[in-house]
Amino acid sequence: MPASTPLGGGDPTPGHGTGPPPASLPPTGEHSRPVEATTAVQLRRALRKQAVLRLVIVASLVVELIVFPPRQHAVLSLMIATAYAAWSLALMGAAWSEKLPLPAVCVPMIDLLALGALLAASGVFSDPQWASPLVDDAFLMIPILAAFQLRPRATAMVSVAAALAYVVGVGIGHRGDDPYWNSTLVHALFIAVVGAGCVLLTRIQQSRVRTIGTLLQHRSWLLSRVMSAEERERSDLAEIIHDGALQNVLAARQDVEEAAAANPNEALDRAARALREATRQLRCSVTALHPEVLEHAGLAQALRGLARQLAHRTRIKVHIDGAVPSTSSADRLLYRVARELLGNAVKHARAQHVSLRLTSPDPRWIRLEIADDGIGMSPGVLDDQLSAGHIGLASHRTRVEGAGGRFTLRPNAPHGTVFEVLVPVEPASAP
Repeated sequence: MPASTPLGGGDPTPGHGTGPPPASLPPTGEHSRPVEATTAVQLRRALRKQAVLRLVIVASLVVELIVFPPRQHAVLSLMIATAYAAWSLALMGAAWSEKLPLPAVCVPMIDLLALGALLAASGVFSDPQWASPLVDDAFLMIPILAAFQLRPRATAMVSVAAALAYVVGVGIGHRGDDPYWNSTLVHALFIAVVGAGCVLLTRIQQSRVRTIGTLLQHRSWLLSRVMSAEERERSDLAEIIHDGALQNVLAARQDVEEAAAANPNEALDRAARALREATRQLRCSVTALHPEVLEHAGLAQALRGLARQLAHRTRIKVHIDGAVPSTSSADRLLYRVARELLGNAVKHARAQHVSLRLTSPDPRWIRLEIADDGIGMSPGVLDDQLSAGHIGLASHRTRVEGAGGRFTLRPNAPHGTVFEVLVPVEPASAP
């Protein structure tokens, strides 16, 4: 059952900690997660641009069929063009919704099938005496469409298929007349040459995307090193406070309480109250620096302790709902993110209420949702902060994404921001 965190109170004093181990060298290779993620983003953008270009080709073919109707099979040609236009519109919707009905490498083959059928039905368009053979030239655009997918081999196969489809279409369209083989073969060769250029361009673009992915990978690794160093410093500082200042305050508090018991005095009572408050503050500070409760009681209990500390220091109201099984792989990462987000809600968002919701939508995933009623922030702020050298919240997003999770934010109604962090229980199980 979801539980609501009581406000106020402190956490027990943690013991010693060693901090997270130093980060290892960044992984390299073409199949690392940042490279794959960057390639996936570029492919999504490319599919959308490809869909727009395909619609331009379809519009040109339809206009040509209307202004210059073919001498034979005009109705069939118009039906093929209409079906191709409907297919192109469906692909555009699929590209924006990121749900293609078939693998992206198969889409240019459908284009070739439609153009080949149109060329076979209206063979007059392959006549070299005709002034505007747009259908012939449309075959030149197919390798260009394939080049958007950043796959050199697929682009090469589509280019060869485009040249062959053009020759077959002309042969069928002129099966009763002279197919003008010299002109047809030269045009097919030109299609192949354009395809070769598209293959080279695809290799260059693919190399650039991999370079960008590698740079992002190293940026993630550097941020991880910085954050790990910060955690070690926090752990060391917590140990120093616990073994030094806190022990001295506890000893002084015991002496003052013994003296007040032996000789009741208002000044001694005030000193004892001040020492008790100092003890509580030191314990809260040590817990915030090194939350041992995270290791022993789990993430949900550690978040409740974090909420109690925040509520005691400020007037902000924090509520926590939900509980999930403790997992060593995700607990520390989510705790760090929650600590950063709660601190930002107080310092920057000027929120009055914050709610934390911890759920597990799937045994392999844990979701942390933090909503505040502050002034809000736009999604682009994280990138701007990272570019300006502020690695707080932006670095946490990078670490979440580097672990295979997702870090998103959206506006909260009527005002404020909702942060959603989804991380895998094991970092290897990336989405």
